[in-house]
Amino acid sequence: MPGCYGLVLFMAATGVFGGVSLAVAAGIAAACLLFALACARLPVIRNDLSGVERRSRLDRPQEQVRLLDELGKNIRLIDLQGVFFFGSANSLVEHVRQHIASGRMGRSSALILDFKRVIGLDSAAVVALAKVRQLIAAADGVLVLVGLTPAFAQALRRSGKIQDDVPLFEDADLALEWCEERALKSHPRSRDGRRGFDAWLAEELGGSDAVALLKRHLRRQNLRSGEILFSEGAPADALFFVEAGRVSVAKDVGSSQMIRLRTTLECTIIGEVALYLGGIRTATVVADTPVIVHELTGLELARIEAAAPHLAIALHRMIAQIDAERLRFTTRVLQALH
Repeated sequence: MPGCYGLVLFMAATGVFGGVSLAVAAGIAAACLLFALACARLPVIRNDLSGVERRSRLDRPQEQVRLLDELGKNIRLIDLQGVFFFGSANSLVEHVRQHIASGRMGRSSALILDFKRVIGLDSAAVVALAKVRQLIAAADGVLVLVGLTPAFAQALRRSGKIQDDVPLFEDADLALEWCEERALKSHPRSRDGRRGFDAWLAEELGGSDAVALLKRHLRRQNLRSGEILFSEGAPADALFFVEAGRVSVAKDVGSSQMIRLRTTLECTIIGEVALYLGGIRTATVVADTPVIVHELTGLELARIEAAAPHLAIALHRMIAQIDAERLRFTTRVLQALH
């Protein structure tokens, strides 16, 4: 506000001594300068989180979750905001350079830049992104861009400073998922000795005898890609073990629009919270690929509790550990954002 009053006085004085035309031209120039200074004072970096602090909404098997606790430090998500121009662009370059120099980003790292909250860009942004890409490439890493407008994405390609090998995503969650897959594929432990469905159950429940007993109470279902497992508003009378494939949990937000809450891979459980709480389903689960699931109804769970309490205890402990890990992930993200 003081700057606005000063601008008015400056224009009035210029008008007195140089005429109206000069006053208007000087006022426009001064206003542009004040705008640039105001934008420069607003930090262009809104959040800077590692892949340990911020994960994708892909619900993975426990061995992958534990591995990403180690590998996630080499994934970096930087949320940008405001106007991205010559002043703020240089600050981003220096920020990335410090990350690399300090070791917070190791070799083969992935850097995600999210432009979803950026309201303006200029040609300096193209140069800055080229510098950032060079810094990341020198460390054998990859630059990933999120939320670019089609016009700016096209301008980047035409400039020749950003090549087709820079992945572009509309959503930061999809970018995080891509970077996590990249990190896991590069690590030998992510593929060597990967557990199957029965081995996962045996480890969680205490042996193959427990798995055989549990399977007497399960009903196997094969789903085609696009088929709905259960719908929002349906009775919550069962939970499901995912043996193979990929399913997404989605919420109806009206106007025939669904938003993805999370996606689940094999060797995990879905629908357990609604079963425990009773009532109806609060989201829809749909198969993204051909899927094999095993249904455990509330009635069968009660029979296990009555006939095999040792198995029931192991099963409830297994579910509690899975839900605790999901809660730990949510809490970690909230703490990082604050």
